[in-house]
Amino acid sequence: MLDKVQEFVGQLHNAHTQAAYGNDLNQFYEYLSRRTPPVSSWQEVREEHVRGFLDELMRREYAASSIARKIAVVKSFFAFLEEQRVVAYNPADHVEVPRPRHAAPRVLTPEEVERLMSAAADSHSPKGLRDRALLELMYATGLRASEVVSLVVDDVDLERGVLRFRPNADRVLTLALPARTVEALRAYLERARSRIVAHPDEPHLFLNLRGRPLTRQGLWLIIRDCVRRADIPAPVSPHTLRHTFVAHRARAGDGAGDDELAAQGHARDPLSALVYEYEHEE
Repeated sequence: MLDKVQEFVGQLHNAHTQAAYGNDLNQFYEYLSRRTPPVSSWQEVREEHVRGFLDELMRREYAASSIARKIAVVKSFFAFLEEQRVVAYNPADHVEVPRPRHAAPRVLTPEEVERLMSAAADSHSPKGLRDRALLELMYATGLRASEVVSLVVDDVDLERGVLRFRPNADRVLTLALPARTVEALRAYLERARSRIVAHPDEPHLFLNLRGRPLTRQGLWLIIRDCVRRADIPAPVSPHTLRHTFVAHRARAGDGAGDDELAAQGHARDPLSALVYEYEHEE
């Protein structure tokens, strides 16, 4: 029986996937071997065997995500056997698994937001001005880390108080910025960025202290440092600021429609969707 497992796993291209699928199918094979009477061929496997394997995983208190993956692997394996005409049908087809429970996203309180901003509010250093502008912009717009580090100076229009953002190659949005965010960006651009930029023609908005474009990892480190100095106990990530933006805007009754959210590639769930204040530019 294990020769078919090896054949199935061998067709996978990723080594990590091969190892994970192999472990899951070996575990299923061991379960079948302990049955009375033991199952001696894949043709003998019935839906009750797959359900029994599911019950055992639940009794052993595997995480719901792990159970879902293991049963999915069994389904894929039998689809492979069915395609090869080793088995007549897939015994796992109608076996449903419990959905993984996702923890509620961490949302900062308004007081924690102010503490976080204050932790970066050293107005006399380029680092402090940059960090404050960075955090203010992320909280005001809910942009992803990758989107923030991709911004260029020309995306910011301080006179209009807006940020041009490209959610995809076909759309350009103009996001209205709060006055405090505009002022933080103005302070950074006028008093800090010119002091750290390595090359005058560098287009990226946010730079590291060597004057190079800020990376996602660098952004994470900035947030981690500010969280530590603000004495906020729970882990805070760029995604936390996204969820905080959504939650606080939702409480204020300020939101955009589902169609606009979907067009930006974000989920329609109001707790995981971004809510932008924008005008669509042709």
